Amino acid sequence: MPSPVKGGSERAPLDPAQAVPIPQFPELIRRLFRDRSAVAIVSSGFDGVGGVCDAIAAELGALGKRSVIVQVERLLNVSLAILSAENAPVPGSTPNVWHWPCPLDRQIEFFKSQSPVKIDAGKWLDSLRQSFDYVLLSCPPLEPENPELQQMEAADGIAEVAAAADVAVLVVEASRTPRRQIQRDQIKLQLRGVKLGGCILIRRR
Repeated sequence: MPSPVKGGSERAPLDPAQAVPIPQFPELIRRLFRDRSAVAIVSSGFDGVGGVCDAIAAELGALGKRSVIVQVERLLNVSLAILSAENAPVPGSTPNVWHWPCPLDRQIEFFKSQSPVKIDAGKWLDSLRQSFDYVLLSCPPLEPENPELQQMEAADGIAEVAAAADVAVLVVEASRTPRRQIQRDQIKLQLRGVKLGGCILIRRR
């Protein structure tokens, strides 16, 4: 059984019983985050993956590291061709944390003391790596509540983005996310070349 947050592409099924609880971010950060690394946080039946990314980025920010959270669902619904330098990452309410892509009607200055980050439509991830210490890819569930064809297209798009990351982790919910769903998601991602490092276990209070 692979370590819950160890990097690599092990093929054994992820065991939610051995997943890392969400408060243990220091260990997760130590194992997964390297210089200029991109980490995909993929929902496996958990609807709060955005909050998980926010919390991880906030902890990185407290360490003095600048992170950008990529909203993958929004990214897949917007043509990269229209994402220009004017659509720069938006500073969030937490220090050292930005979000991208932002709504096209919001042209917010990226750095007052530097030129705005230029997003190359064909190399958007490389552009973000060059401008931030870390990139967090906030990925929605692979099995959205849509018609079957849309599910397939959505899963392909999410997996393609996640495959560009250095490593990916699944976010599962204790006592709610079925083991079979976790295994299905793991297989789908690995078949598309995603490097799975483990899972984050969320416990509802």
